[in-house]
Amino acid sequence: MHKLPSRRPMVEQLETRTTPAVTASLSAAGVLTFIGDSNNGGDYVNASDDGAGNISAFYGNFISGPNNFATFSGVKKVVTTFAGNDQFSYDYTGANGGIHTTLDVTLGGGNDSCIITSPCPYTPFGNPVVDQSMNITVRAGDINNQGSASDSAFILVNAINDVDPGVNLNVKLYADPGSDTLEYAQYGSIGAGATVNLLEKGGSGQDFLFANINPYCTGQSTLDGQFHWNLDAGSGNNSTVEAIVNVTGGSAAGVTSSVHISAGTGTGVTVIYSQTDPTNTVLANLHGNQAGDTAFISIGSGNAPSAISGFPGGVFDPTIAPGVDK
Repeated sequence: MHKLPSRRPMVEQLETRTTPAVTASLSAAGVLTFIGDSNNGGDYVNASDDGAGNISAFYGNFISGPNNFATFSGVKKVVTTFAGNDQFSYDYTGANGGIHTTLDVTLGGGNDSCIITSPCPYTPFGNPVVDQSMNITVRAGDINNQGSASDSAFILVNAINDVDPGVNLNVKLYADPGSDTLEYAQYGSIGAGATVNLLEKGGSGQDFLFANINPYCTGQSTLDGQFHWNLDAGSGNNSTVEAIVNVTGGSAAGVTSSVHISAGTGTGVTVIYSQTDPTNTVLANLHGNQAGDTAFISIGSGNAPSAISGFPGGVFDPTIAPGVDK
């Protein structure tokens, strides 16, 4: 009887494969989804939108790679989900159309940046307009807006020039528990029957919230439609909320725009409000809540704020006595 030779198990070396740090997929419904999976940070998406459904994007990981480039067609919405310490940039170039691609961005906490832009008229393909109803939502934290107190996010929506008549634009920016910056700027006009709704919601950190409408890019910021801003400092201490309304004209008779600013539940919050409104259709409400909350107000033209309350640190306005609630 012969003894069979013994065999030792062998491990075969497999081909090394690199798992993408950021994946991209386009659904049949036109939803382009980027997912970043690096908890160590460094994931990025850098995309440009020509206004005709074509998105060109660099995406990957700055630290470990790989880095990719692709062009996607037929895009109606872009969804991006990161895991933290990442960068998202998106440019509505206006090369072949207007601004209408909906964005939904979740930064996932950590130290992040999100910059959404469009060119001014004096640049090539300048002044793309918001020509269809759309939404822009950006969260500094995860999908439930949770994060860490050590987080720091910079979120800038600097993309809005003119908004076409009859169009609805909804922008929502959320801070997480860290110290975050939320900024929105519109450099143009709002057409008749159009509405711009803005929500900026602070978290529990020391945040900076800013909203602005002015004629910087287009030369005018006429108000034929309406806008409604709701800026809430959240629960963080020593935060700052600033809103600047600089309207150059318009015919929004009978239509009221509104600015609602809340200092939230934190202490030592600074509220700054500046207004130039020859249409006399903008109404502001400014509310503080806690010790040290302070308001600085400058009304160049238009309606005086309809309500100012709860600023123990004082209300400073050239039209009233310093330090007196109005």
